[in-house]
Order: sequence, then C-alpha cells, then structure tokens
Amino acid sequence: MTTTQEGVADPAPAPDDDPGFLRGPVLRAVLPVLALLLIVLAAVLTLAVAGVAITPFATAISVGGYALLTAAGVMLWVRRHPIAGRPAVNRRQVAGGLLTAVVLVGAVAAAQWLQPSTTERFVSLQSTTAAIYTDGALTVPAAGQVDLGWQLRGYDVQLAADPTVSVTVDGAAATDLSLVADAAPAAEGDGETSALAGSAVFTAPADAGRYEVVVTVADTADPSGAQRLYLQLVVTS
Repeated sequence: MTTTQEGVADPAPAPDDDPGFLRGPVLRAVLPVLALLLIVLAAVLTLAVAGVAITPFATAISVGGYALLTAAGVMLWVRRHPIAGRPAVNRRQVAGGLLTAVVLVGAVAAAQWLQPSTTERFVSLQSTTAAIYTDGALTVPAAGQVDLGWQLRGYDVQLAADPTVSVTVDGAAATDLSLVADAAPAAEGDGETSALAGSAVFTAPADAGRYEVVVTVADTADPSGAQRLYLQLVVTS
C-alpha cells in the first residue's frame, strides 16, 4: 500500500496487475505440475481419439511429443517477451518438471502393467447338421438312420484327440450308435487353439413323435468339462 501527496492511501495492486506475482514461489512450483498434467491428458486423449492402444511405449512417445511442442512454444514466447531481472525458469523448476514427468509416465506404465489380462478360456460345441438350424429340428422316418454332425472348438484350450462321445434319445442311449471322426475344421475367430469334428450315426425310434436328443462330447483327460448339445428329432411314420 502506498500514500499519495494528499495523504490518501492507494489500494494495493491486484495479483493480476503485479508483474512479480507470476514469479512467486507457489506458482513456480504449481505451474509446471499443472502443465505436465495437461500434457499427459492431451497425450492420452490423442491416443484414444486415434484408436491407438494406450500402452506405456505409446504414452511415452505421445507425452514426449507434446512436451517438445510445449517447450518450443515456451521458448518462442520467452524470446518475444523478455523478462527483466530474475529469469522465469531456474534449474530447480526444470528438475521439478522433469521429476514430475518421470513420475507420471511411470505411473501410467505401472497401471498398464498391473492391468489383469482378459484371456478367455472356454470350449464350444455345435452341430454341423444344416436342418437343425433351418428347420429347428431333424426329421427322419421311423427306424431310419440319423446322422448328426458336431464340431468342438477350444479357445485357449488344447482339446484331446480322442474325446468320449455319447448320444441319448429322450434319456435313453441311442440304438446302434456309431461314431465317425472327421477332419479338424478350419479355425474361426481369434483365440481358437484347437478344434475337433465328427458325426454320430444311430437308428431313430420306431414310434413317430418328437424326441429330445443330447449329444455329449467329453475330454478323456477332463470328463468334468463335458459339453452337451441339445437337439430336436422328429420321427415320422
């Protein structure tokens, strides 16, 4: 606060009007941290918009690019707006900014490394008989031959080469069951590690009607992991 010749006190200058305010110790410590936070945020948002996976390497490259652009902009501004007296940036500020950058990039890398992997392990059993999907059921004459094709696909699971296959018709074992192994089908989708295929051939019931057929394919090494396929069989007279 200053006093004029008339004895009237002048108000203290506002912080925005004080050229020394921006060189205060608090702002000198806070501004580099805020700038680096904005740089990291801009880098991560850029990767997300570009559809690039946010990995430690990609984050480091993006943060480094934004940091260089920011440093170039600051240097250009300082050249065009020289500040008399004490320099706006000293060694402690530079060291603090670098340390903050290292901590932030390290935190992003650690968070990425600590993320659990989401690898899915499962087995899928499906029929390869087209009528099951087009008509909703397989239709055969009474005491006729039923031929049901199946495929077993393992995702991150190695299937046994000789699975145990069984078929029941309305809860009873299928009559005259014979099993035929087919060539392994081509892989479908990502993550598939093994596949098996085959056919179950048996005799249909002698009485006309609708029956529930259950095809069970079990791994001989892990019978508890049996896969079951439920189908409808229509027997005509």
